[in-house]
Amino acid sequence: MIKIMLACSTGMSTNLLVTKMEANAKEQNLETQIWAIPEANLSEEITKCDVVLLGPKVRYVLNMAFEAISKAKEGNIEEARKLLKESKVEVNKAHRCQIELIQQEACANKTDVSLVLIHAQYHLMNTINYQMLAYKIIDIHKIFQRLESK
Repeated sequence: MIKIMLACSTGMSTNLLVTKMEANAKEQNLETQIWAIPEANLSEEITKCDVVLLGPKVRYVLNMAFEAISKAKEGNIEEARKLLKESKVEVNKAHRCQIELIQQEACANKTDVSLVLIHAQYHLMNTINYQMLAYKIIDIHKIFQRLESK
């Protein structure tokens, strides 16, 4: 039996995916146990599964950073900073999931490296890098505003 756990912010958005995955596994005559949890429960549940899939929240967060830059370009620096702050909170949740996996491996609970995990890591790191750049771009727009008002 393959035990697959999906983790997202609350465990609710992944329930639809669980249903689809169960149907697909049944069609292929695969014996699976698939469930979804809130990411806050990841540390308690991580040893109960063979595969962990993290919810796609990071892409949404990247879009928030793009929007923050657009707001700054329009001159709305405070709104831009607010969006970026919200995006950082969400990225930190995804980053905590990654840290949980690393801690589990450090405790001899090895995580198999899969293409899905590598892909998730790629998106997380790109989003973190983009956020750092977005902070600088917003600061530059703030400087431009000051210079234009002189």
